[in-house]
Amino acid sequence: MRNYLIVCFAFLLALMGPHARAAEKINFATAIKVTPAYYLPVLAAEERGFWRENGLKVNWIPFRGGPDMQKAIVARSVLIGLTTAGGLIAAATRGVPVIIVSDLQKTAGVGLYVLADSPIKNPKQLAGKKIGVTRLGAVDHAYANFVASSFRDQGAGGGRGRRSREDSRTARRSA
Repeated sequence: MRNYLIVCFAFLLALMGPHARAAEKINFATAIKVTPAYYLPVLAAEERGFWRENGLKVNWIPFRGGPDMQKAIVARSVLIGLTTAGGLIAAATRGVPVIIVSDLQKTAGVGLYVLADSPIKNPKQLAGKKIGVTRLGAVDHAYANFVASSFRDQGAGGGRGRRSREDSRTARRSA
């Protein structure tokens, strides 16, 4: 794990180039604060002196989720940070100017859960159902849209291969 963190930060610092190294202070964002993949690299870099060794004074900005971090990227108040590749792909499709350097997680950690006594027992039974997401624009929202589009492509759920008005209203209410 230690070597992984060292390689990760060396790579990130190399990407920032001479302007960032000369900068007195940078804002470094994480999409969330409560997951180890997000906060451990930042804390390890601070504790081990990686920031200082590279002439950086880092202001860590943890956000409530990827969409909030993406707004900060658009506003240029944050130029570098950690989030999931899936969330950034969804952001890029909406025009957020991002470059994905690496993904720190092998999976997005997104799951779809139903109550044990739910009549839904397989994915096909989700057709026409509402799916709740954490935030509009978050990675789970992208996955929910993907699931919904797969039903539309199959002609299920009233969309007949394209997004219907009802599908759009359901997506907004669910989020």
